[in-house]
Amino acid sequence: MRKLFLVLFIFVFFLSGCETFFSDTPESPEKPSYSPNEILQQISPEERSKDEEHVLVKFVPNSDVKILLEEWETEVVKEWEQLGWTKIAVPKDFSSSNFLQEINNNSDVLKAEPNLAYELEGEVIHEENDYKDRLWGLENINAPEAWDITTGSEDVIVAIIDTGVDLSHPEWEGHEIVNPYNATDDFYPATIDLSGHGTHVAGIAVNDGETGKTSGVTWNSPLLPVRVLNYMTDQILVDYLIEAITFLGDFAAQNDQKRIVANMSIGGRGYSAALKDAIDYALENGVTLVTSAGNEHKQVIMFPAAYNGVISVAAVDGNNEKASFSSTGFWNNVAAPGKKIWSAVPSLPGSSMQYTYMQGTSMASPYVAGAVALLLSENPELTPLEIKNQIEQTAQGEGFSPDLGHGILDVEKMLDSKKPQKYGGLRVESDLKYGLITLFDKNGDLISFGSTGEEKKYIFHALSPGPYTVYLSHEGEVMEGVAQVEQGEKVTLEF
Repeated sequence: MRKLFLVLFIFVFFLSGCETFFSDTPESPEKPSYSPNEILQQISPEERSKDEEHVLVKFVPNSDVKILLEEWETEVVKEWEQLGWTKIAVPKDFSSSNFLQEINNNSDVLKAEPNLAYELEGEVIHEENDYKDRLWGLENINAPEAWDITTGSEDVIVAIIDTGVDLSHPEWEGHEIVNPYNATDDFYPATIDLSGHGTHVAGIAVNDGETGKTSGVTWNSPLLPVRVLNYMTDQILVDYLIEAITFLGDFAAQNDQKRIVANMSIGGRGYSAALKDAIDYALENGVTLVTSAGNEHKQVIMFPAAYNGVISVAAVDGNNEKASFSSTGFWNNVAAPGKKIWSAVPSLPGSSMQYTYMQGTSMASPYVAGAVALLLSENPELTPLEIKNQIEQTAQGEGFSPDLGHGILDVEKMLDSKKPQKYGGLRVESDLKYGLITLFDKNGDLISFGSTGEEKKYIFHALSPGPYTVYLSHEGEVMEGVAQVEQGEKVTLEF
């Protein structure tokens, strides 16, 4: 049951109370069997890998940050004005945990959280593929049939948020490259890949199928490498992902004639309010975010896959069954090939290898990112939510399952006629600085979660129509509300 993995939620909240009020209240659904208080009692952020030298902080607007920094004997290392978040150094004689505890009690701090570390979701395998075709994954998702309709557009950019992309590889000779970006603190460009992961992922998503030895799902879309692996520390930190996603949100806002889809074959077990704010910023600017579901074999909640609004991709094998490593959970949207996938890798020093097999949900995710690029080439007006809806409603499957989401990606069918929007949205508003929001359906199953913030709101972008019980929790106190989500509409619930 879903409650078995709720213990993995990571939140730190320091809040004050208020009363709930709302109008036009629908009939109350069944009570959830697992309360928000029980969730909060089992939070354990100390178990997560993180940056011990920095924390992420959101200050109350118009606070005298300079005085606070002097008092704490620290400084701002990085700032995202679009989001209101900063990265600040942990003062000497403090651990990151102790520093977070102290500053979260300060009335000028809206929220402070650890700078968590995430991981890649793919690995090299050293066995020959036993499937009949090295590019079996493209056949599996009906890409060849889709190419009779479109092979992509120069106005739809595919961003690969990963370890960099080796642009010296022959697969990208002559391919259009847009604004490579290093989102880390090291000095290496995003156009090299010392890991090989990002190059392999890029080869699956965007790669000219008429030249070279392999093919991507989209052929004509420009490639935008965004590196988030720091080669000096060998870490992918949340602040690198925030930098990457905010960069893409800015780029989209400044180039409204272009559309962007970003692939993130990355995952971790820690919830970050700062990262969710960055994701919302990108979504609001029209960036579609596709991410791997995780390689935890079972129900282990992973981020960014579990953030409402992204497209989470599970992995299947050549028999269209869940790959053994693929994470299962309510956050999965769709599935794609992820076992024994052939693609490009850099020619690293001492190696002549330029192609290899890898597997993981890291390999499944770029199939969907490439498919989104094809969809936007034909329908550039679609919003990220409409794209998510179209992919789910045209998937090869018989309804939703936690293993494969709504089924296996079908690119040909996806490019067919536009499907009616099945989703509605929910905006939760509160006077609290920060509060944990948990959302249960009429059967008492956890559907999503989030937290209020500086603007005293939280938006659930994609919810099926129906009644939801909403809980807002802080310091052991729980407030309850009920919202009726309507198809194609966004409703508001006030606490």
